[in-house]
Amino acid sequence: MGRIIIQQYVNAQLSDGKPSREHLLLSGTSQSLIYTGVLVSVGYYFDKGRSIATGIVVNGCGVAMLALPSIMHQCVSSFGIHGTFRLIGAAFFQCAVFGALMRPNNVEMTEKMDNKTKNTKELYDNQCVRLGKSVRNSLSTLGSVEFFLFCLSTFCWNVSFNISYLYFPKYFKNNGVSKLDVSYLISATGIGNICGRYLIGLAASDREIDSRLLFFGQFSLIGIFTLFLPFLKRFTIQFVYMTAFGLYTGGVWILQTVILVELISLSNLASGFGIAMLCGGFGQLAVPLLAEILENDNHDNVPDIDLPKVFAVSGKHKCFE
Repeated sequence: MGRIIIQQYVNAQLSDGKPSREHLLLSGTSQSLIYTGVLVSVGYYFDKGRSIATGIVVNGCGVAMLALPSIMHQCVSSFGIHGTFRLIGAAFFQCAVFGALMRPNNVEMTEKMDNKTKNTKELYDNQCVRLGKSVRNSLSTLGSVEFFLFCLSTFCWNVSFNISYLYFPKYFKNNGVSKLDVSYLISATGIGNICGRYLIGLAASDREIDSRLLFFGQFSLIGIFTLFLPFLKRFTIQFVYMTAFGLYTGGVWILQTVILVELISLSNLASGFGIAMLCGGFGQLAVPLLAEILENDNHDNVPDIDLPKVFAVSGKHKCFE
């Protein structure tokens, strides 16, 4: 509930035309807490069909990517930017309602009860010793090479994904695509996301398919497709490309939870996912700096080769895992 109230406060400040760096920092923090809490809860609740359940849950993001560009355009035209932020704040507050329905899972409750019982029995003798041992076990699990490479991959993925979304509109505009058609192209990623997240969830549920290989394969395919982006001049082909972009990037959020359970076990899912998201946050922090470097070096022109490079970096790091 606290993170929803924070987001409500930030949206109210934005709607009044008084944004600041502190408000934007609170906004990013609250959104990250909302998203992390949802995925961790799904990971705890569903054991057998974890990937399918995660795919269905995150499909809401794909629907939003498909529908919201035109809806937001109409909202800004009808209510202005400040009224639109008020509507966004009202929508965010609905997360509190659904978050209240996510009661603690049996795995979490059992683990807490076991720890409480052990603490009661050994309260004065060796509580610090047990706590230190528990911390060491968690650090040894989270400090493995595989988990480090996964966090590195998450960092590279967030750099590549966010820099791509930052440059796609300008890239298409510089190539003669109208603003309305650009909104259609961005919405096309929502179509791909809806299909991709569900299909990847089904594929990851098959034990004969390696989820880590599937994760790396997505980066390889979208990297190859992006290499040919400068040659895609027709709007229809660009629409197909953006749909494929959404198709192959949407499944990343599903596979992250599945891979983390495989790497660090279900008991460390919350801590591991939080650390992975922290690395992803650092990747997002690097995007403005990288964008500024590209702007300065290319005189406000979007280079054709930069998108394939960042996807190649992300794919290579995942291959090392």
